[in-house]
Amino acid sequence: MDEETLESTKYRIAESYRLNEEDTELLDGLAPDLMVSVAQRLSRTSNPYFSARAETNRHTI
Repeated sequence: MDEETLESTKYRIAESYRLNEEDTELLDGLAPDLMVSVAQRLSRTSNPYFSARAETNRHTI
């Protein structure tokens, strides 16, 4: 992967996991699979599956 592709991948992953700028910088120099692994650990969101399920349950009552 070229540098530009890695950079855009880093920001897409950071956005997906809602990382702040400081945490996003920790992804520098990592391969995309490692970026995802690190982002999951840094993520401050709860498990998206359970969040989506709770959101759906709330709206169907």
